[in-house]
Amino acid sequence: MKKTLFVAAVAVFVILIGAGCTSQTDIKDPATDQAAIKIEQNTNQPVPVVTDSQNSEQNEAPVDEYQGWDTFTNSAGQYSFKYSPTWNATVNQYNSKHSLFGVAATSQSGEGGVEINEYTGTLDAYLNHMELNAEVKYLARENVTINGISGIRTNHEGFPASGYSVLLKKDNQVYNIYINSKETNTVKLFDKLVASFMFLN
Repeated sequence: MKKTLFVAAVAVFVILIGAGCTSQTDIKDPATDQAAIKIEQNTNQPVPVVTDSQNSEQNEAPVDEYQGWDTFTNSAGQYSFKYSPTWNATVNQYNSKHSLFGVAATSQSGEGGVEINEYTGTLDAYLNHMELNAEVKYLARENVTINGISGIRTNHEGFPASGYSVLLKKDNQVYNIYINSKETNTVKLFDKLVASFMFLN
């Protein structure tokens, strides 16, 4: 009798547990099901991604770093360059292949300019030759390329003034583009001018 009651109690216990499990797994919350369906639907559809670079490409227009600058052309010397609107540029009255530029530059004087000299050797040899024949030293020589033409950028120290020079060589001619100043803003304008220097032939 006791054994029968024990078996019956165990059977009832198992039935209750089974019923409890069934009630937990079979009863579904409609709100949860709808959310699950929505999540599945959303994950199956591609979401377009817009990157910062795409936004910046659409919003940014190319910037002209020489906007407002003028272009000077020396026909005799066969070259041109752009110069700051705060400067002037003109042909040197003593040699039509040479030019002068800078604040209030005239055909007789300027803070900077372009000089052309015949020379068959290298640019380094030219600078050494100039040091021997003038009261000037060319220091910190650096190789540069300006619009496909190799050259040297250097700072010059001596008489009549100190500043910076960029020398280019073409057809046995040395083009000395110089500024007789070490003032930071002036040198920045000079470097920008040099970067625009072009041969016409």
